[in-house]
Amino acid sequence: MKPLNIPGWLIILICVGLSLAGSYQTYQTVHKFEEKNWISAAKPEVETFTQQVKQALDARVSLLQAFVTYASVIAEPSELESLVVSTVLQNQAYSEASLGHFKIEDNRLAHIWSYGTARIYHLDESLRYQLLSLFQKSKTNLGQLTLSQAGSDGEMQDYMLAGITRLNDQGSFDFFFTRIDLSLIQVGLSRFSQPNNLWFDIHLMENQSSLLNWQFGANQVSTPDISFEASYYDYLWQFNIKLSRVYKMGPNHAKSLRVIMSSVIISLLIALLFSLITWHRYYSVKQLKQVSDDFAETSEELASARANFKKTARFSILSEITPGLSSEVAPMVSQSIKATSSLEERALNFKVKMTEGKVTKSNVNTFIDNTIQLSNIAAANVLKAGELAYNLNQISRDLADDKKRKVNLSIHVDEVISALKTLNKNKKINYIVTVPQDLEIATFSGSLTQILVLAISNSLEHGFKAKSEGTVMVEAFKGKEAGSVTLRVEDNGNGIEAELLEAISQSLPHPKLIGVGLSLMNEVVTEKLKGSVKLESRQGKYTRLTFNLGSLDNKEKAKKEDKTKNESKSAEPSSKAD
Repeated sequence: MKPLNIPGWLIILICVGLSLAGSYQTYQTVHKFEEKNWISAAKPEVETFTQQVKQALDARVSLLQAFVTYASVIAEPSELESLVVSTVLQNQAYSEASLGHFKIEDNRLAHIWSYGTARIYHLDESLRYQLLSLFQKSKTNLGQLTLSQAGSDGEMQDYMLAGITRLNDQGSFDFFFTRIDLSLIQVGLSRFSQPNNLWFDIHLMENQSSLLNWQFGANQVSTPDISFEASYYDYLWQFNIKLSRVYKMGPNHAKSLRVIMSSVIISLLIALLFSLITWHRYYSVKQLKQVSDDFAETSEELASARANFKKTARFSILSEITPGLSSEVAPMVSQSIKATSSLEERALNFKVKMTEGKVTKSNVNTFIDNTIQLSNIAAANVLKAGELAYNLNQISRDLADDKKRKVNLSIHVDEVISALKTLNKNKKINYIVTVPQDLEIATFSGSLTQILVLAISNSLEHGFKAKSEGTVMVEAFKGKEAGSVTLRVEDNGNGIEAELLEAISQSLPHPKLIGVGLSLMNEVVTEKLKGSVKLESRQGKYTRLTFNLGSLDNKEKAKKEDKTKNESKSAEPSSKAD
């Protein structure tokens, strides 16, 4: 995947633009939130006032219901009037009481008793049609409250009629009603109960018709901030409320400004994070390409070495393990590229959400978690690829140069096992390594690598032939001589049959002895490393190779001392002769 060739200033400009867009979206969100909080603060006062509105109307209706109850048990009008007057005087809410009782016979109103302003319906025949209209509605729902407007002309628009019809024992109808002065109720509510800086538009609806319409406040409510409904018998209250901008000093925009400043900082940090992710992606792709190029170059060099040095055992080993290790690198590089690409896609999706103002705290946390997870995946694969590359490079250098140097045996064994473990990952081989961390030996590193690869490969190829699992143990410890080391490679595989083991030990020909691995190891150890090899095995149990390796520095030092002694001895006779 080719890295994005985007100028740095363009990335910064994009990040700044994203941060500003995110900040503006955040400001709008916070502004709306503060508006909602401001409106919510008015709800207690709104609920109190609307409750008082409903109670004010209900007080008049309750008087009518009480009157119906009284009339059902008191027959004498004089007693009924005394009781009603007493009730009205005891409750100031009934100061504008208006009650009437008519009997309906042959669809005609017969006056029984009336009190207060209800008497005008008995005295004024022109108003009787209002009562007949209310009665027609009421008799379809006997015993239940029925409401209607008191007329549509002049002052009658300020009144409402409430009626209840009952069927008496004689089979005729008793019709009870009250006239409610809506303007009087509205004035009382406006003067004593209406909250400051709140405007109300209140309707009592019958189906789609409005029985009353009260407006409280200086302005009409065209776009309400609060709207709700409440049932009332078979009718419906509709409440629309508008808040004055000076109500409780208006929304807390100062807090919104503080929040937007915090949002700007967070947005800039997110933009910075996005820039870092973009840079990290670019750098990771570049590094991966460099690793791929290095491996390609190494593969070419190893291929050339294999062609030029087919007869050289060390390069033969190298030519066998290089393709396998190289093929293992490709999936790791591919996984790193996939993780990086996925990281880019998630970053772009996050950018879109931020532009649309849909970023939540949960989104930010998810984005950060995904970024960390994908970065870890990419880094882990790069590290694995790098480890293989390093091991392959170290093994290559050792086998190619075969220089004499001090070798940390623990590190050296780990490098070889890591490479061979990768090449034989299809087998479940357990490696047990027991090598002190500080164990060092002065030797030829390439030859040491060669015998380790041959010994362990021999166990994997022959010891676990027809087996999918097993254990390879590598052990090293200091020898008896100063600077010497004993290295042991053992497996619990097939072992070697006694006849073949004897042929190997005595260098005798055998039909099954067709490889050169063991003889090559013996030659390298004895001639190059100045040590010895011991082979032990039991068929079906184990095979053990023990290498006794001396320090080449000590051997050279001993040679120099012997040479010095010989020179001293040869000089003594000549001195005596003089």
